[in-house]
Amino acid sequence: MDLITFWTTYGSAVANGAVVLSAIAAFAVIYSARGMARRQGTLELIMRIESDRELIDARAKYIDLKASATKLETYGAVTERKSDQAKTIRKILNIHELTAVAIQEGVIDERVFRRWFNKAYTDDHTTCQRYIEAVQKATGKSATLDGDGRTFAEVAATRGQAQEGP
Repeated sequence: MDLITFWTTYGSAVANGAVVLSAIAAFAVIYSARGMARRQGTLELIMRIESDRELIDARAKYIDLKASATKLETYGAVTERKSDQAKTIRKILNIHELTAVAIQEGVIDERVFRRWFNKAYTDDHTTCQRYIEAVQKATGKSATLDGDGRTFAEVAATRGQAQEGP
């Protein structure tokens, strides 16, 4: 079979195959670029958290609060809501909430973020659970997760964690 016969017979199939392969390659490049952008955004957020003086100071105060004899839930009471300690706890929780929303929306890469902060976040969740419950009790409002509307107690029950009363 000569070249002209080949292209006459199979030319349209080869062209169609080239279009399909080009489309697949384009999707692969877009997907890869999106993943790289998410990882880069995650690293930028980590660098901001690790270098922002206000956040570093808040984290240091929060660590001192966790180590103190006063339980964090004390600062969830109505009389303590405007205290510097309560503001520090809320600042830390707000950063965690912002991060959770960013992960849920696909803005940052959960895997990369977990590798850097997982222990701190899980420790903070455990430590702040009583504070959150105290705030809920004081305000009469139950915090729910955006996206699925479950309360923290429902999430914990789903995970099989034992729930102690406030």
